[in-house]
Amino acid sequence: MGAVDHEGRVESWWGPRGFRVEVHTIDPRVGGALHYDMIASEPDTIVFMEQAGMPLSHATRGSFTEVVPNERLRLTHMIDVVPGAPPYENSMTVVFSRSAGQARMVIAVEPHRDPEWTKRSAMGMESQLTKVADALVARR
Repeated sequence: MGAVDHEGRVESWWGPRGFRVEVHTIDPRVGGALHYDMIASEPDTIVFMEQAGMPLSHATRGSFTEVVPNERLRLTHMIDVVPGAPPYENSMTVVFSRSAGQARMVIAVEPHRDPEWTKRSAMGMESQLTKVADALVARR
C-alpha cells in the first residue's frame, strides 16, 4: 500500500515532532513490511541534523513479527543510522486495550546497543506520541 495522506493515518502522527514520514509500505500481517522515510521537516530539526552530520531523510525498514488485531503488534526495525555501528535489529511491542470507554496503547521498545541511542529512541517515541491527540482531533 502506498502512502495515504488522510488525517488520522499513521503519516499524521508517526515520527517525533520536527519530522514527518512518507509511508511507502504498511502491511500489518506477520512477515509484512513497514517501509517509510523519516524526513526532518522543521527548521530547528534540520539545523540539528545538519550539525550532527546526519541525513535529513532516512529510509526506514521494518517488518511485523506479531499481529493480533485490536490487541498487539510487534515490529522489528533495522537500525542503520547509528554512526560507527553496524546495522542491527530493534524490536517494539504495542499493546492495545479498552476500558470504561477509553483506549490505551502501551509501547515497549527494546534497548539499543548504545545507551545514548536508547535515550534518543525514548525521547523520540515520547515526542511522537504527543502528536496522536492532534491527529485524533483533526479526524473529527
